Amino acid sequence: MQISDSHATTIIIAGNKSKTDLDLEQREEWIRDMAYYLWKKKGEKHGEDREDWLAAEASFNEDYSD
Repeated sequence: MQISDSHATTIIIAGNKSKTDLDLEQREEWIRDMAYYLWKKKGEKHGEDREDWLAAEASFNEDYSD
């Protein structure tokens, strides 16, 4: 998932590392920040946190696949 929005700069914590270079804490932080970004982007709509988390995980897996 490519995000051109300036708010997305806070979620780019891993640089060009592969998924195997990230520890579990960094992975979770990336997913948490992305889920938060998605929630904000959708207008802070409550009740869809699981969907936002799963979308963030899918994005992580796509962006950092080996």
